[in-house]
Amino acid sequence: EIDGVSIITTRIIEGMESVYENQNENTAYDARQRLESLGLLSSEIAHALNGLLTSILGHVELVQNDITKQIKNQENLNEIRRATLLAADLVKQILSIISKKGDTFSSNNLNLLISEMMPLLKLALPHNVDIVLDLAAEMPFIHGNQAQIKQLVLNLVTNAAEAIGRDNGRIQISTGFEHFKSDKIQDTVEGELTINGSYVYLQVKDTGNGLSNELCSKIFKPLYTTKSSGHGLGLAAVLSIVRNHAGVIQLQSSPNRGATFKILIPQATRMEGKHEQSADNILRWRGEGTVLLVDDMEMTLEITGKLLERIGFNVLAASNGLQALEVCKKRKSEITFVMLDANMPTMDGKQTFIRLREIDPNIPVLFTSGTYLELDIEPTAGFIQKPFQLVELIRSIQKILPQP
Repeated sequence: EIDGVSIITTRIIEGMESVYENQNENTAYDARQRLESLGLLSSEIAHALNGLLTSILGHVELVQNDITKQIKNQENLNEIRRATLLAADLVKQILSIISKKGDTFSSNNLNLLISEMMPLLKLALPHNVDIVLDLAAEMPFIHGNQAQIKQLVLNLVTNAAEAIGRDNGRIQISTGFEHFKSDKIQDTVEGELTINGSYVYLQVKDTGNGLSNELCSKIFKPLYTTKSSGHGLGLAAVLSIVRNHAGVIQLQSSPNRGATFKILIPQATRMEGKHEQSADNILRWRGEGTVLLVDDMEMTLEITGKLLERIGFNVLAASNGLQALEVCKKRKSEITFVMLDANMPTMDGKQTFIRLREIDPNIPVLFTSGTYLELDIEPTAGFIQKPFQLVELIRSIQKILPQP
């Protein structure tokens, strides 16, 4: 199940092991191995698929720039590009859910996160369930972890779909914000709470079978489930994420009247990030010098090299870390920056990075990956996730190069 492969996989494993602590040690170990294998399999598939999508998207962008007068071909290419970006976004959503970086918090627009998730949510729902959005305009930001928030939304939506069952039904996702001045409000799990300040809320309402008061008090407990095929981890994960964001969870439901889950999360106190140039201005930019491009996938190496040449760079290609080190030793003085795949056999990107910095401590490095959404790397190194558009590539290069 999708919500089993999540940002909170570690917490799930710990919970399962505590349940099995009085049983045979092999039982807990096997459970842990199954969960870890599922996450690893998803990562490997994402790595391969994102490599293919990088090649498709790059070739489309190159061809589009060369046939601007052929309108019919442009329309066809636009559809290919749109489908490729949609596929890439689906992979990104899956990666954000299985990501192990659960402690990175930043300012996020809840409406934007939900909108980005819609293709994945529609795929996760059966055909008998409609999903509709009612998102408030001009929403304040929240200080949260993207992967955890997306996991929370996915778990609530899949839980709602399971409550609807085989009947035709509807799930409504709403957002908004409220201000409290030392107000007492009801928290489903902890009872009455006193909260202050501005809160953004997420509400998921379904037309399912609903719950009795007795069940409402139990469903957030780990391993508790009302479904014969359920594992009882989805809503327990929701509660954990809400608490991790200093939030409040409310549930209103009654038999045969559906259920409404409302999550309140404090508004962010400040904004993060800088204003970026428009895409048109970015695409006019041209670089100069030589790039050492390192990637073990031949198609990705080829198309990324062409994109770099299109924007003005010469390219030195290497298909693994050892080749990259040899090229760097011989032609160090020529290299403007290194574009380095993080996922390679024998010597991965991080190991190669360390060795490259031994050769030249100041060489700029741009990591790329089809598996990770971000990397724990030095602040001096950049990162771009595959597949990428040309405008994203240029922006990433500009961030790692010395400013004139």
